[in-house]
Amino acid sequence: MQEFEDNTGNHLVYVASVAFRSDGSWVEWRQRVNRKPVDLRAVVDVQAGKRTVIDAKTKSITTYELSKRQVKGMLESRRGGCDKPLRGTVVEPWHKVPEKISGFEVEKAVIEAELPSGLGIGEKNRVEIWRAPALGCAELRVVTSTIDPEGNVVMRTRREMTAITPGEPASVLFRIPTGYVERSPGEVFAEAARLEGAGCRGCSVSGSLLDEVYRGSRQREEE
Repeated sequence: MQEFEDNTGNHLVYVASVAFRSDGSWVEWRQRVNRKPVDLRAVVDVQAGKRTVIDAKTKSITTYELSKRQVKGMLESRRGGCDKPLRGTVVEPWHKVPEKISGFEVEKAVIEAELPSGLGIGEKNRVEIWRAPALGCAELRVVTSTIDPEGNVVMRTRREMTAITPGEPASVLFRIPTGYVERSPGEVFAEAARLEGAGCRGCSVSGSLLDEVYRGSRQREEE
């Protein structure tokens, strides 16, 4: 589950399944957004160097070519286990806390990281992390609070694992469907709007920004 809220009243709750393969690849399958059913999968295949977003509603796939640097960073972020160092300013080092998440005992740490100036969303992020030593120190809950210069929380996201199944995930979760159409993010928004018979609110600013990232990735693939 992932929850997002900000100081303007926006509140979103995502329910998703996340699976990790032993080769470093993973998939996130979003199934509900604010109680509304969805079917959206993001498959990261580090061996193929691709990230593919699969939208069942529009029968679209959006494929991003990952650079070697991106793949290396992804693999490094998955390694380390309990020896993985904290990044940022450590406010509270790892310490055992008297609670369990999904039945597992956990440790908690708190870090802070300055945000680049000019983003207009806050001064720093305060990140609270709960990990389970019995699961190789997998992070079971992460709460990120964005704080402005006056110390106010302007945005908060919460990600928590609510059910855990150890072991290698089913290969079907990573399967890319045949017969789907390759579309840019903006084209996916437009197709969804067409199917709903509504205006495309995401086709302007959001679609344009995401399409720039998409086109940059496709250029790497062609090179």
